[in-house]
Amino acid sequence: MLDRLVSSVNTLASVCEQNTHSIGRLEGSVESLVNVSHAIITELQRQGVEIREMQAEVRGLQTENRRILEQLVNRNGDQG
Repeated sequence: MLDRLVSSVNTLASVCEQNTHSIGRLEGSVESLVNVSHAIITELQRQGVEIREMQAEVRGLQTENRRILEQLVNRNGDQG
């Protein structure tokens, strides 16, 4: 009976050690995933800023094009 108890304790100790190693590997994996996620979020935020800047430039060009078109239409209206 004592031998079985010792065997069970040894088995539990072995399983505990395996779990400790597994937890260590999982912690490393989680840390890697967090780093990758952070890098992706940072890049997406940077791209979002660039897209907003491009949209602002496009809106400015649209406004400028409308003004030019209005001037051309008015100039042609004055000549006609």
